[in-house]
Amino acid sequence: MSDIEILTQAIISATEESNNQSMHNTADMRKAFGPKLDALTKAINKSSESSDKLTRMIMYATIAGVFVASIGVGVAIADLFC
Repeated sequence: MSDIEILTQAIISATEESNNQSMHNTADMRKAFGPKLDALTKAINKSSESSDKLTRMIMYATIAGVFVASIGVGVAIADLFC
């Protein structure tokens, strides 16, 4: 084998070993952090739903406030002319 072939084989071997180690590390990280990430995802989704509900309630309260204020203005105008 020539020096270039030996060097090429060494690079290929090192790359394969590095890829295998990377896959092993990724699997270990999933085992370690997977449940925590799942819990965090659930908490974020729950917060998002709560935020959506709060936004809707604020919108409904604003609409009700506008309606009540309109009635108040109507009563005030009627009072001026009576």
